[in-house]
Amino acid sequence: MSSPKFSLELRLAAVQHYLSGKDGFREAAAHIGVGRTALRRWVAAYKQIEQYLKFRF
Repeated sequence: MSSPKFSLELRLAAVQHYLSGKDGFREAAAHIGVGRTALRRWVAAYKQIEQYLKFRF
């Protein structure tokens, strides 16, 4: 298994930037230097984990 192309810290920063509401997917992805599809997937995964943790605790 190879290492991920983007670090967890970068992914989290990208998701937090998007969720801050300053930019849409296109602008946030360009700001961080990642593709829109990747950012959409990261945001979806983040929201799923967030929902799981709310339900769990």
